[in-house]
Amino acid sequence: MTHLGELSDLLLGALVIGPVGFFATSLDNLLILGGLLAAGWKRSAVSYGFVLGNVWVMLAALSTMVFGLFIPAAYLGYLGVVPVLLGIRMLIQTHDDNPETPAPGGLMAVALITFTNSPDSLIVFGPLFIESEWLAVVGLVIGYMGCTLIGLALVRFGMAQGAIAERAQHFAPRLIPWLMILVGGYILWNSTTDLV
Repeated sequence: MTHLGELSDLLLGALVIGPVGFFATSLDNLLILGGLLAAGWKRSAVSYGFVLGNVWVMLAALSTMVFGLFIPAAYLGYLGVVPVLLGIRMLIQTHDDNPETPAPGGLMAVALITFTNSPDSLIVFGPLFIESEWLAVVGLVIGYMGCTLIGLALVRFGMAQGAIAERAQHFAPRLIPWLMILVGGYILWNSTTDLV
């Protein structure tokens, strides 16, 4: 392949395919991120946890290049157990305390929420990585992680707006546990059908 062809693979991955893949598979993560911020979770923990969770997603997708033949993709759906359990835990903590009090978590909790809510990203990017040249893979990772930062900035900006933040703070403590359970259920029951 020529240097121009390699450069076009890098640019296509970074500017088109990576961003499209991110937003197609991560809008639910961005909604959950906004909900966590509205529920009173620490901004730094949510921000760094979201980025760390997406780094894990890319590392897991990259690992498919090596382990793709040994790990059946159908097992990715079992990751849905984690958000279901986190949602149930949040509901229990909310009912034990005050219903208005959120059950905030730290950086690792947000990273785990992001990662376990991302089998669709793994399903999209894993095969792309397997069939792409190394420079295209670099472009895909750059595009995905760049959109991680853009999405984070958009959510943080939206939550800084008074009216949006007030509404979100009112509903988020009640909504986030149920969203986690629904998302986990969706992952458990739908991930294997996405593979067909």
